[in-house]
Amino acid sequence: MSHGFFLKTMGRPELFEPSGRAIHIKVRKHLALLVYLAVDSRWHHSRESLVELLWPEATPTKGRHSLSVALSVLRGALGPRAIEANVSTVRLVPGAIITDMERLEEGDVLGDETHTPIEVDGFAVDLEIADAPGFSHWRERQHAQSLRLIKAGLLSLADHARRSGDISRVFAIADRLLSVDPLAEDGIRAKMEALAMQGDRISALRTYEQWRHELALAVQAAPSELLEGIAARLRTRSATPAMVREPVPARTEQWGERPFVGRTAEYRELFEAWESTTQLNTRHVLITGESGIGKSTLAMRFGTAASLEGAVVARVQCFEMEQRIPFGMIGALIADLLDKPGALGTAPESLAELARVLPKVRERFPHLPKPRHTEGEAARLHFAEGAFALFDAVMEEQPLILIVDDYPRSDEASLSVLHMLLRRAGLERLMVVMSGRPPEPDEPPQATRIRKGVSSLPMRRIDLAPLADDASDELLTAAVGSAGKEPGAPERRAIIKAAAGNPMALEFLAQDWVTHREMSLAVSIPAMREDVPASAKEAVGYDRLIERLLPSLVPRTRAALYLATVLGPRVNDLECFDLVGLNKAQALAALEELAAARLLRDVNGHLEFTNELARARVYLKIPKAVRVRMHDGVADRLLQAAKEGVDVPGLEVAWHCIRAKRVEVATPFLIRGAERAIMTGAPDEGIRALSSVIGTLKNGPRSEACLLLAETYQEMGEWRASLETLSSMNDEEADYALQKELADVLKLRATLEIESHDSATASKSVPRLITIAQTGVNPRARVRACYIAASTLERMRDTRSKSAIEDALATIDISHLDCREQAMRDLSTALVLHGLRDNRGCITVIQRALTLLGDAGIKDTVYVKAQMGAGVIAIAIGEYGKAIPHLEEAHAIARRIDNEIWIGSSAANLALCYYRHGDYELQRNWSTIALSRSEARAKGGTTRVRAIFHLGMSQAIQGNRNEALECLRMLEEEEAGCSVAWVAQLSALHRADIHWYLGNRRRAIAVARTVCGETARPEALAQVGHFARWCAVLAVTQGTHQGQLSRLLPFIDQIEKLDKMDQIEIALAASALGSLPEGERGRLGAIARRGLAELPVSCSWQLKKLGLLRTNS
Repeated sequence: MSHGFFLKTMGRPELFEPSGRAIHIKVRKHLALLVYLAVDSRWHHSRESLVELLWPEATPTKGRHSLSVALSVLRGALGPRAIEANVSTVRLVPGAIITDMERLEEGDVLGDETHTPIEVDGFAVDLEIADAPGFSHWRERQHAQSLRLIKAGLLSLADHARRSGDISRVFAIADRLLSVDPLAEDGIRAKMEALAMQGDRISALRTYEQWRHELALAVQAAPSELLEGIAARLRTRSATPAMVREPVPARTEQWGERPFVGRTAEYRELFEAWESTTQLNTRHVLITGESGIGKSTLAMRFGTAASLEGAVVARVQCFEMEQRIPFGMIGALIADLLDKPGALGTAPESLAELARVLPKVRERFPHLPKPRHTEGEAARLHFAEGAFALFDAVMEEQPLILIVDDYPRSDEASLSVLHMLLRRAGLERLMVVMSGRPPEPDEPPQATRIRKGVSSLPMRRIDLAPLADDASDELLTAAVGSAGKEPGAPERRAIIKAAAGNPMALEFLAQDWVTHREMSLAVSIPAMREDVPASAKEAVGYDRLIERLLPSLVPRTRAALYLATVLGPRVNDLECFDLVGLNKAQALAALEELAAARLLRDVNGHLEFTNELARARVYLKIPKAVRVRMHDGVADRLLQAAKEGVDVPGLEVAWHCIRAKRVEVATPFLIRGAERAIMTGAPDEGIRALSSVIGTLKNGPRSEACLLLAETYQEMGEWRASLETLSSMNDEEADYALQKELADVLKLRATLEIESHDSATASKSVPRLITIAQTGVNPRARVRACYIAASTLERMRDTRSKSAIEDALATIDISHLDCREQAMRDLSTALVLHGLRDNRGCITVIQRALTLLGDAGIKDTVYVKAQMGAGVIAIAIGEYGKAIPHLEEAHAIARRIDNEIWIGSSAANLALCYYRHGDYELQRNWSTIALSRSEARAKGGTTRVRAIFHLGMSQAIQGNRNEALECLRMLEEEEAGCSVAWVAQLSALHRADIHWYLGNRRRAIAVARTVCGETARPEALAQVGHFARWCAVLAVTQGTHQGQLSRLLPFIDQIEKLDKMDQIEIALAASALGSLPEGERGRLGAIARRGLAELPVSCSWQLKKLGLLRTNS
């Protein structure tokens, strides 16, 4: 889209600027005219024919006027030179617009670096115009003429998704293809494959049978052999003797509960190699990666997809214990092929050579001749030739895929045969997929030859990297899905961090968590406990590598490994290794040996453990006394470094001290480290540390840790956990006034958030907070009390107590506050100023808070609130573009902290910004995020109401009527569960807006009348403009102007203090409602004109669409 205007004509037509931003054309006939001119841009169209096409029922004069208006609108969107017109003809200048149909004709479906993929669908399917039958007939003709191209484009998209392993995408495209052509065999094939790869074999077969029946009824035809073959393979549940000639089964059930994530590019490489092989250009694949990284899953999933298309797939898993069995690996593959179609075509002499080594061959074919009398290398060669003959016979019937997992663990004889097979294959329908770990010291020579010979063989290599965190998170969700309870954010991050992108380690750690919860391996190893719980020692399923490796290590390397597991992230500090008697050179040599054994890996010049699971298993192998001694030595070094002024992470010092049984020494570092974790956006680390140690602390240290843990829970929005922690404090522990005040403030905050939509709770809690803020003795508690009270009053749209907060803030001594608390003080001031509509002063204070936080490197919820505040003020003054970066930064940090409240709130504000900018697709996307993040909140919340409105409005504007109606239903539910008057009023006004936009004018007026009746008043200053707009619309549509203006006079008097959009709405509403003095009318008119000129053009369109500008005019 970067080279010119782009018109999407398939599906729901849309026009895009060269930048990619959508241009909304509000009148459907104007959009229809653009589509018609763009598709037939080669011709000059007479004005009479265009009028007949779109305005057939209008008089000639009105029709020509409507056409002129439409052309004027299109010139406004495209530029004055885009349309050539004279008194008789009209033409769109060729090249002024690129259409998706042009790209479809050129075969450019998938796009490239400068073009996004096009959305292939039926031609203008959502552009029906009831009173323009000529256009409808033209649209249907275009659809019929384009059907071949549309189907080809959809097939291209489906094929791309199939190659990438994106099964959900394949399913969606298949449905679209079937909606275009219900009898399309390619569509039903894609849908069957998608269902099968999701493990739903029964639905795949049921879909096929229904389609086959419809095909027979409609055109008296039968499915192709290819499609019938797929169905036959899905019906077959087990292998049958070869002479029965049944299809080879395609087993798909194993993928039903297993998501396929993070391996799209690698799967595509496999698929491309397979396609090349089926075209007699053989390409084998070697998949390499650490143990558990997903090599087998990738190969097996590919094998399942290939078997659906008719390939014969044989697989073998190699084991170290079977390395000494000659021909073990190749024999397993042969045994798997004996019952496959084509095996009967193998020459008896060749089968006899195989039977010499594999008794199963003679059991399967009892009348074979005797093999030739050969020994030694000749016998091996004859065996290899017999294997190749079997493979050739199978390939006569179907393509053949051989999957060899962990091939370096195979026997030498099999590897020799495999190497011969790889060298001889070139123009055959044979593909070998091998998987193996990186090179090991004891790797067989033949395995090394294969690995080193990749470049000289018809083979490509695929290296699997660790999964990204988002893919790991998706995999974790699936792994614990059946447990009935998902881990919280701290546990999730601990599991993902420990797995380090290794799927097998992740699944093991997830199941360990399901069984042992807080005593699981990923949570307990880094926990602040003196020892590892017994349950962690039971988790031995990952120990085979460790048990094989440890005995082979010399004592010096083993000592280095033990200390490295204790050091963890400090493993690169070579000076620490003198604790086990190693100098730097010896330590470096030992670490290099551990890296060669793949326990460590080099990341940008620094060593780290391959994953934390491997480190944890080695850690548990260290004798307890040795482990305590090592922790003690590391703790001494870190404590000395801290004394010398080195910035040592507090949680690291605390962990080593606690594991060395020095809890009292650890406590101050624990508190300092947890505080730092909060400030740097890692509250989950603070929670894990504090929650695991709190049971061992007593008296003052315990109460201090409880308070910090409660505040850390609040950082992540875990309000109930925070309240439970505070409730666990004994009176004796919190008997100091300083701690008790802070505990009371945190309890009030948790209660307010749990009951966030209960105005009665706020009415009771805010006075208590103000009392603490005014009379308290703890400055930290006082500033938090101001911060929470101001935030609550802002949320409740209550300005009555803000002067008391302002007075309390003035008496707090900032010398006792850290940077974070000073920023809290500034934000409390900003909230007071915002309530007083002092936007200029508010911006100054927020910028000061952001500077404080930025200089200190603080990225917590205070920082999020500051960024949100900057964004909200920018919205208030109409600078939506400037608001977006602040809100996006707030959203990013909120996601990192995993605070659902701030994630939802920032997303809702971003939806508003994009609504004002006229980007309704992004409005919909952000509102969807906001709604999903507020699902756990009680109904009637501000974020939920705003999110549903923006979702509904974006759906309405984009023509998705049913989705918009569903949003209206959701808003009604929100109102029913809402106890806050201003939120209920806002929801009703939003419902009226959506109804009005959808054309339900009568229903919109009825809804608006319930909250804008004669005696009604706006429940909050922030929605005065919204309220005024509906008062004007109701008055004009019902002829009830009298008395309406007086309701707006109090707000007209303070109009300069209102938000920019509210100023415009009040000015326009007042002008529409009644007679104003000439000077006042001029003043309000100037405010409206100036405001509309400063706002995005889409704001004017929205006001027109919602009846205000039209009413005013």
